[in-house]
Amino acid sequence: MSKQIITERTNLFEPNVYIGMYVEIDGRPPVKLLKEAIQKAFRRNELTMSKVIIDQMGRAYYQKLEQSGCKVIITDREWKKIFEENEKHPFAIKHGELMRVFVKEDGSIFFMAHHLVGDGKSIIVLLQDALKLLTGNEVQYKPANMVTEDFLHKKAKLNFMMRRYISHLNTVWKREGQYYSWDVYDAIHKKYWGGHTSNILTHTFSKLETDRIKEMARAAKVTVNSYLISSILFANKGVNEVGIAIDIRENDHSMSNQVSGIAIPCTYVTRSKIQDNAKAIHKKISKMLNSPAKKYFVLLFLAELCPTLIDAVLLAAHGQTQNKTAKKVAYALGYKGKKKRDLGVSNLGVINIQSDYGKYKINNITFVPPSVSYAEHIMGISTINERITITYHGMKEDEETSWFEFVKKHIVGGI
Repeated sequence: MSKQIITERTNLFEPNVYIGMYVEIDGRPPVKLLKEAIQKAFRRNELTMSKVIIDQMGRAYYQKLEQSGCKVIITDREWKKIFEENEKHPFAIKHGELMRVFVKEDGSIFFMAHHLVGDGKSIIVLLQDALKLLTGNEVQYKPANMVTEDFLHKKAKLNFMMRRYISHLNTVWKREGQYYSWDVYDAIHKKYWGGHTSNILTHTFSKLETDRIKEMARAAKVTVNSYLISSILFANKGVNEVGIAIDIRENDHSMSNQVSGIAIPCTYVTRSKIQDNAKAIHKKISKMLNSPAKKYFVLLFLAELCPTLIDAVLLAAHGQTQNKTAKKVAYALGYKGKKKRDLGVSNLGVINIQSDYGKYKINNITFVPPSVSYAEHIMGISTINERITITYHGMKEDEETSWFEFVKKHIVGGI
């Protein structure tokens, strides 16, 4: 049975929607066996055995395949170069190419995934499946647990005025009767990637440095995430609003998109210390998360909005349509204009998975979130084996990134 794409709809025509994950593995697993294990892991997960279809009404669905369209490639290329080269070539999601995986002789793996195959934690699910299969363990098939309207409505509801506003937008949009085909998918990718190239910066803090960061966060009585955001804002004082990805999984281990998002105003107060700014940030985040209406707002909004209007928003964001309704919603959602976030942060948190697999052990995981259209700058954070890795995914040519070097050097000590 096909599953409709609802809250993930913004990912359908978003040109820069690729998640990266670089996994370093000790023990040098044989590349051919590793490739076979990843291919077997594809068959254990619904979304890596699906393609994306668009029906005559413009609705999009996952449709199951007998053979996976995802690819595994043996390579000797450096992972950042792989990302730069492959982002220029759109994934054939209509044929099920929702992921490209690259394995190297040293046993490291680079996952490059279209966001429609799941969120960052979905890649962790597939990684764990592959390593279990590599070491002779069986893995059960996992259907995708999609975020549904029923799930959302049990959590919160939009207020009357917002529902009325969305209804008006949908009515206006349906009178125009527009919907888009795969030709648009190809066109928007071609235009975007003709003028963009990813700039990826990463840094892994040692266990000692990570312990120090945790200690500073505890002293300020904030989460590590709030402390890290405060440190980033100290280094890059041009940031006035931060968008934060929120994991909404409830004891679920399937490959799927289960992420909401919030946005908070948080201009750095220069006369205060990092810890004091972290307290202010933590308070704002907690206030948002303690309100289900705010925590789930973006998903509730998208679930109510006409799917083809969501497509048009992406086209408006990239200059592919001048439709007034599409542009209005693009501004409202932050894809254009002043509501665009200055910084987006996606933190996988502590990756609590088995790290030892017989002779093989996961050494480190570097998470690269997509540099999506509604944020100027994107940071990814992951923690495994008691070490934090931060990643910056930029798109602007010759952009100023000295602030990232500042973060690397000064985040541990606090200022």
